[in-house]
Amino acid sequence: MTTRSDAFNKGLRNIVEPVLNDHGFKFDKSRTFRRVCHNEDFSEIINFQLGQRSTEGTFTVNLAVFVDGDADNISVTKALEYHCKPSRRERLRSLMPNWTSVLAGKPILRRWFPATTDKWWKFSENEKFTQKQQAKVLQEIMTYGIPWLESNVP
Repeated sequence: MTTRSDAFNKGLRNIVEPVLNDHGFKFDKSRTFRRVCHNEDFSEIINFQLGQRSTEGTFTVNLAVFVDGDADNISVTKALEYHCKPSRRERLRSLMPNWTSVLAGKPILRRWFPATTDKWWKFSENEKFTQKQQAKVLQEIMTYGIPWLESNVP
């Protein structure tokens, strides 16, 4: 029997990894992809974070740019998103268009419909469902995440 995390990891290998590899990212097998650039001066990071406890069965995507020296004793090739300076970290959802953006000029409505910059996508032990979700998210990474990473390199 396939567990949720098994289905998720399989989807990363089959759906996400080939596309990100084509864009220079290497998969570290622990749900993090890195593209090391310019003589290892910095790396661009895409991390898939699984929910725990009350958010179990969901995932989100963290983006970050790590510059050599951001954290003591952390190499550019091993850095994780939380090693990066806060100004170079972002959740994928915050880069995507949001239906609440139409409320920007309507303060009275914003009070009732607050915008969120966080998104947790569902996944399950059903490999087809999980891979379909990952394919959707991969499209958002390509459309919004990669350009954000490239715009935040030193």
